[in-house]
Amino acid sequence: MAKIYKLSGRGRHAKSRLHALHHFQEWLWPSMGLKRFGRWLFYKIIRHGKSAHALALGFAFGTFASFTPFIGFHMALTLLLCWIFRASYVAGALGTLVGNPWTATPIWLGTYNLGHWVLQSSTKRALPESITLEHLWSNLQYYTENYFLPMTVGGVILGTVFGLIFYYPLRFHIEKWRHDRHTRLHAKTEAMKKAS
Repeated sequence: MAKIYKLSGRGRHAKSRLHALHHFQEWLWPSMGLKRFGRWLFYKIIRHGKSAHALALGFAFGTFASFTPFIGFHMALTLLLCWIFRASYVAGALGTLVGNPWTATPIWLGTYNLGHWVLQSSTKRALPESITLEHLWSNLQYYTENYFLPMTVGGVILGTVFGLIFYYPLRFHIEKWRHDRHTRLHAKTEAMKKAS
């Protein structure tokens, strides 16, 4: 396990932030650095009171939502699923990061092609070069049948698959980390008792 040494810089402490802008800056670009912030966030989450199942399930729900075509509602869908199944909201929010600008194109193409294959649709429509909101609303049925429905079907399938791919390794590693930590703390406590 990587150790975070106390002498290393940990960024601007919450008590030294003078106003709300400082808090916003810390979340937007942490003063401790992104790598150290990611490590801190990882340990903060797995030390949380939620079970390993709840944490892994929350991340899986976030991953699942990222594969759906409900752009702008991924977080809402994730939080709803976490609320229904009592999973971790924080882990779910992190899971939605699976869908990002770098993965959006392969996700959309994968869900679109898989959806067409499942629905046995023989015609694939190329997207127009530009779509206005007015054009979209006036041709809503066309876009729903040719794009939204196939991407929803494909997204549910791929989202479930990738959600499971993330769920089991995450649950295993969180449980293992907590067990190892408990063993170390117990051994340290016993050693201190013997020494005293």
